[in-house]
Amino acid sequence: MAISSWSTTSSANVTVNGVNIAEGCPAGNVNNALREIMADVKTWTNDPGNLTTSGSFTLTGTLGITNPNDMVTGSNANGWSRFVNGGGALYIQAGSLNSGSATKQAIIWANMYSTTPRLQLSASDVLSDANGYEFGWKDLVLNAQAGAYTLALTDRGKLIYFTTSSGGALTIPPNSSVAFPLGTRIRAVNDDATASRSITRGVGVSLLMAGNSANQDRTLATAGMCELVKVNTDTWYVTGSVS
Repeated sequence: MAISSWSTTSSANVTVNGVNIAEGCPAGNVNNALREIMADVKTWTNDPGNLTTSGSFTLTGTLGITNPNDMVTGSNANGWSRFVNGGGALYIQAGSLNSGSATKQAIIWANMYSTTPRLQLSASDVLSDANGYEFGWKDLVLNAQAGAYTLALTDRGKLIYFTTSSGGALTIPPNSSVAFPLGTRIRAVNDDATASRSITRGVGVSLLMAGNSANQDRTLATAGMCELVKVNTDTWYVTGSVS
């Protein structure tokens, strides 16, 4: 009889692994029953799968994990569940979680009881650090376009690559339409040796050229390249082969 088969009603426990412990049992059965209980408890504690709880617990000491395949769950001050690897060095929170106004898919914490994440993965699979700064690509990701194009939030950190001479402007939308974070950087290339391409401002957008404070639409030269940087709610700077 495993520990899980024991009853919480004392009078219902009348045998231990076949050893009779009912009222009036032989005296020798008491010793045998105690040995069986000790064996059952040891067997139970040797199985990591038994060390679970469906409720809550408070750990006041040190929890040691010797098997690297074991996983332990707990919670920190904000009540979120944590998963700890066998070495106790990595603390991961997984699932659909709410952190302020953002939904997180997974969070890596400094320790089991930390309330400040080291890394966090958003519901849209964006990885950021403890300060909320997102990690980017090592190389530029190309967004190839043939005609007129309006920047989208997914263009952050990318290269808008105009492949033909069909014309059409590159438009910077207002913050009310596309809320690019401050510091957004977007590059553009006009891969055309004969025709330039306009960079136009959406409603309320200011576009300044590095070294020139005039707020106006700009022209990306033939075979030209530029970089756009957002510095305020609706203010962008452009540098490169523009006029």
